[in-house]
Amino acid sequence: MSFKVINAIPYQFNKRTTGFIECGPIPGNPVDITALTVTVSPDPIGSNQDETFTISGTAKEDISTDAELSVTYNTIDGFVIGMPFFVKFCADGNTCPVKNGDEFTRTVIAKAPTLPTAYNVTIIVNDNTVNTGEVIFGCASATVSA
Repeated sequence: MSFKVINAIPYQFNKRTTGFIECGPIPGNPVDITALTVTVSPDPIGSNQDETFTISGTAKEDISTDAELSVTYNTIDGFVIGMPFFVKFCADGNTCPVKNGDEFTRTVIAKAPTLPTAYNVTIIVNDNTVNTGEVIFGCASATVSA
């Protein structure tokens, strides 16, 4: 039996995480998903404290000026924990639009909710203002468990 890892991005909060991996492909998404590299500080993530996420990648598609970046925590069963954090992808003097092939880095500070022993944290770059519905440009997710 052989296993194939597709677009895995090695990263480790602590010994309890699986690391951030690409979320795609996403059925029905009209663009190629950019693999995001994510680091977080402090490490490990602490309940109810500010976390600094540094998100970078190379755009596989043009990322629109209306795009948002979100940080969402979910239970292992998929239920959202607390309120997702949203910020404009082009806020705070970041160069936009990001063109296909351009490298980008964004840093956001988002307060973590009260976290259970096991959870998922997901970073998404998306735009839901387009006529075709939501477009996801980039995504990475990690599972943290005891």
